[in-house]
Amino acid sequence: MKPLPVILTLSLAGNLAAFAYWATQSSPAPTSPPPKPMITAQPAPDQAERIRAALAQGDLAALTAAGVPTATARDLLLGRALSRYAERTQNSVSPTTDVRWWRSQPNSSRVESTQLAQRELNAAMRAAFGADLFPTSGDPRQYSFLPAAKRDGLQRIQQDYEEMMAKFSANGIQLASDKQRLALLRTERDRDIAALLTPSELAEYDLRTSSTSLALRSRFGEAIQSEDDFRRLYALQKAFDDTFALDPSAPRPTPEFMQQRAAAERQLQDDFRAA
Repeated sequence: MKPLPVILTLSLAGNLAAFAYWATQSSPAPTSPPPKPMITAQPAPDQAERIRAALAQGDLAALTAAGVPTATARDLLLGRALSRYAERTQNSVSPTTDVRWWRSQPNSSRVESTQLAQRELNAAMRAAFGADLFPTSGDPRQYSFLPAAKRDGLQRIQQDYEEMMAKFSANGIQLASDKQRLALLRTERDRDIAALLTPSELAEYDLRTSSTSLALRSRFGEAIQSEDDFRRLYALQKAFDDTFALDPSAPRPTPEFMQQRAAAERQLQDDFRAA
């Protein structure tokens, strides 16, 4: 045999021996064949149609009635609502919607589009979990004294009026007619809230949300340690506000009124310290 074929033969034999040794040392243990994929039953055409209709309406109960598990139905509704929210909000901030970048506030159409998207997403959140993703103004804990049905009604009233009032303040410029419409809307909102609540519930609502309450909490912050203390201070402040509150839309007060107001304010500070 010639030298070159001998060398090639020996090299091939060595490679085969090395491969055989490696295979016996490092080859993984044989595994059982993978399980066959489970074949899930497809919904019947009428069931699929019910599912599509329930999903389009955002109806959790209809989805579960059509055979969709509750957790899956919630995921479907929230995914649909979130997709619509993202689409609406992205369209509302598109550079082509309003190229006037120097505007300090968004235009009314953008505000309305965002509010509509938030309303739809809130509805899906309430249907799935019984809570809003975007709570209305104020701390939800302030309404814990109300039954669940009245809390929902109060939130709907507030959301409806907030959306209407946003139309008259979205551009950062308010005409006299806009201020009149806003005042009218606030009056109508307060009337609707008063119609929803009992007199005692309305008193508790004012204790938590009125301008008197907001000013008192802003002024004293965490210094008020108990609810009883807050109620005492609130009663003092409300008595002062009911008599001496300054209305920017009213005629300029007389010097005599301002003197009386200053004296009453000094007395209020004394009463605060005593309380």
